[in-house]
Amino acid sequence: MSATIKHIDIKGVQIPVIFEEQKALPILNLQLVFQNSGYIQDKNKSGLVSLSSKLLNEGTNELGATKFAEKLEENAISLAASNGFETFVIELSNLKEQSKKGIELLTALLKSPNYTQDTLNKLKTMQTGSLKRKENDFDYVANNQLKSVLFKGTTLENSAAGTIESISKIELKDIENFISQTVCLENLIIVAGGDFELKEFEKLVKPFVEKLSPILFIVLFKFAKSFWRVEALPDISLNTFWYSISLKVPVTDLNATPAFSASCFILSK
Repeated sequence: MSATIKHIDIKGVQIPVIFEEQKALPILNLQLVFQNSGYIQDKNKSGLVSLSSKLLNEGTNELGATKFAEKLEENAISLAASNGFETFVIELSNLKEQSKKGIELLTALLKSPNYTQDTLNKLKTMQTGSLKRKENDFDYVANNQLKSVLFKGTTLENSAAGTIESISKIELKDIENFISQTVCLENLIIVAGGDFELKEFEKLVKPFVEKLSPILFIVLFKFAKSFWRVEALPDISLNTFWYSISLKVPVTDLNATPAFSASCFILSK
């Protein structure tokens, strides 16, 4: 059956869905393709996008890389992130009967990536080691030198893997900012296929996609957080969380600025 192109409305954003029904095997293959998000976005931190995709392959903050990988393996689920020049891709593949579990694990991964310094240090060490080995690969060195001459002053000047120097300067907050601004509704294209009818597939993925935020909300929320401190306080007796909201600076210092008033409105939403 040929591919079908449709748009689904999520929070006022039209998300393109490219779907092909294929009954030959009882499987689901789902790709979340985020546009304008490949290593073209490295800017002055070459290798940032590459490290970001590798971090999403390190499991969740709660389970870590090993236990998260075990859960994937137990259910015969493949979940991986990668990047190109202009795209950032998260791919999920599983048997049809494990589709709900696959979406659950994908949701958990995007909700709480393994943002820990130990994970970043491990990835930087591995990336640096890989770059050092390539110093003896004359084809790789020549290709990079040619690109630096032909595309000087542009994003194409730099290698997707970065350099030893640029990798050493990347911090955890850089990766957090990139992922939070990249994994948003406006950038998303859904490409999928498998033993599903289109309506059945929409029913499966729509609750997950609805949890992604529009980029405008992400930017505004970060703006509001410059004034406010939000902390989650666990309540063991009720098995839930209370949220403590407090100002980061004294009210007298704010002097009723328009920016502070705007932050109050955003936080109330």
